[in-house]
Amino acid sequence: MTHTLAPSRSTATVRPYRPADHGACRQLWAEFVVQQRAFLNEPGLGGSDPGAGFEEYLTRLDLSGMWVADDGHVVGFVGLVLDGRAGAVDPVVVTAARRGAGIGRSLLQHVTEQARERGLKQLTISPALRNVEALHCLHAAGYDVLTNVTLALSLNDRPQNAHERLELHGQNFRY
Repeated sequence: MTHTLAPSRSTATVRPYRPADHGACRQLWAEFVVQQRAFLNEPGLGGSDPGAGFEEYLTRLDLSGMWVADDGHVVGFVGLVLDGRAGAVDPVVVTAARRGAGIGRSLLQHVTEQARERGLKQLTISPALRNVEALHCLHAAGYDVLTNVTLALSLNDRPQNAHERLELHGQNFRY
């Protein structure tokens, strides 16, 4: 099944990943890692070859499916990872030049349809807490149930973003 975006926003079509998409998706993965390096202030994230993680991703035994957004070129992709009767969207990647055109939303809609067809009971996604743009986009796409919170103990001498705080159940957390 393919999913075509509304013509007014984009002409990209969501379709299953093919081996011929490997190079383009590896490049998108690298672009995503480089963006995350800057966003998270972690210059070593992904090592010396930021696209190499894509190779490992493709070998995941729990990877149930992968779809690309194609407008003549691959401009985004999404994966569905299984965990019993639940699924996780991991990752959603759209090239920076095409963000805001509805491609990410179309990828999310498609992976949701796929999860329903597989009879999954829940679909989750785990964006970085400080990625406010992603949180707004995901909320608008229907991801409005908070199921888990991952806490971290910073082992660095200087905690990053110590000035940013979130109050949850009467406790203050930095992010």
